[in-house]
Amino acid sequence: MAILLSGTGGLYTRLGRILGAVSNANGYLSTAAPSPASAWGASGPTINDLADQTNNIEAQFQSSNQQIIDLLYTNRDSVRSALTSWKSYLRGMAQQTLITMANDDVKLSSLTVTPALQLLISQMTTNGNFVTSPTVSASAAAGGSNAGDGVMAVSILTVKGKNEQYFFNETLTATCTSDSQQSSGLLGHEPFSCLGVVPQSDPLAFNWPLGSGSSAGLTAVNPTTSANLLTNSNFESWTVSNTPDSWTIVVGAAGTDIFRESTVIYTGSFALRYTGTGGAPLTEIYESVTLRPSTVYQGCVWLRKSAGLAAGVLQMDLHNGTTTINDDAATANSKTQTLSALSSSAFTAVSFTFVTPATLPAITRFRIKATTALTSGESVYIDQLSFVPAASLYQGGPWGTVFSGATKFLIADTFSITASNDYAGKWQLNFEKIFSMRSLGLQLPYTGSSLLADSLIA
Repeated sequence: MAILLSGTGGLYTRLGRILGAVSNANGYLSTAAPSPASAWGASGPTINDLADQTNNIEAQFQSSNQQIIDLLYTNRDSVRSALTSWKSYLRGMAQQTLITMANDDVKLSSLTVTPALQLLISQMTTNGNFVTSPTVSASAAAGGSNAGDGVMAVSILTVKGKNEQYFFNETLTATCTSDSQQSSGLLGHEPFSCLGVVPQSDPLAFNWPLGSGSSAGLTAVNPTTSANLLTNSNFESWTVSNTPDSWTIVVGAAGTDIFRESTVIYTGSFALRYTGTGGAPLTEIYESVTLRPSTVYQGCVWLRKSAGLAAGVLQMDLHNGTTTINDDAATANSKTQTLSALSSSAFTAVSFTFVTPATLPAITRFRIKATTALTSGESVYIDQLSFVPAASLYQGGPWGTVFSGATKFLIADTFSITASNDYAGKWQLNFEKIFSMRSLGLQLPYTGSSLLADSLIA
């Protein structure tokens, strides 16, 4: 059997009516009163929101008789308080509906929201039921007056490889709070404080959601950072001629396809160079790496091409010795870079995000491979590669990592993180409102074959 989802008495039909009542109450309390057409017909009375109604009354008494409206705003707040109690009652009703219907289908380990949601999500996934996803994205931009030339990588992927559904639509700011001028030990490892917009703590409030209230601490990373999972990823150590220490050459020959580069470098004294030799072989090296399952990782490498390089693609991936490792959403943990798009006069930062599956293979490697042959006699220069576990900016929010560049960060250097969520998936938004999905690490499926329409919320 399975929980009945739609039709009379279905879970989503019942929740839709309950959530519709919450939405109507918030519409009246804010500036988005519900349309009266469904209840009164197209010619029915206009329903104004409480804020506008109150302000419209007040406007008529500005010139005289103001004593008549002395308690106007006090009583407005009483209405808001009364409807807050109504909404809390509706939330309890929604939670009890879910728990009861789930337990009627399969006896739960406890009569609480978490196992009920887990059962619901499992059944929806198995049966192809899904809800509409909001449009979500995140990006980071360095402050225009930054002294440091490092970059920040951000991602909205969950540990299951799916897009986060419940993060806040806001702009967060990561600011460097100390630098190597205060302590030389901070060079390349400068601390950053990442702050979000002030939150509305009550998800039932008419003006929810506002911001995350994030106050995350980040530390800039480079290849020498202890968190870096790779060894000699700044390519400074070469015990054997033209073979980087800790890396294994799979395809290509040292001194023919692979070189220690000492002239075109980003930081330090050396870089790794791949040079084209007219087709095959497609140069490939790897380093064994220890990974955790169900973890978000981020990396950054600095690349530059020679002036005449017109062809070639470089790929960085997680590899099991046979093929690229996929995340649990069946997405390959692979980053490709078309080399002709690089600059021949300066290094370019290329960042990426990988997510490990719940079950890891026995062999886990970080691989750097040319998947398309480089122009014969031309080169790509590879330097300052870092690969670390990403930091969550807040629970259920974006992930982020600050990567140091060749020029050091200074206090007040910033990154602006634009987290965009249009909240267009009404079921996703309302499940977060009622069930606190983000704090539980759960989310409704947003792909499948049978859509549970947002129009059920009415």
